[in-house]
Amino acid sequence: MNNLKKLKEMYKITQCDLAKLLNSSQQQMSRYETGERQLKEDQIIVICKAYNVSADFLLGLKDK
Repeated sequence: MNNLKKLKEMYKITQCDLAKLLNSSQQQMSRYETGERQLKEDQIIVICKAYNVSADFLLGLKDK
């Protein structure tokens, strides 16, 4: 499971905000958030750089 939901709470952002960042749709972000689909490596990099979090955090390997 990834920490997209925690990231959204930390930065008070929406699935639509993340979708715009990744040139994706809100529906696709929902699938990522629920674990139905996995983020691609380039998407992980974009999110980590934009929100200054580690890939370990985003992937659920660390809490912070």
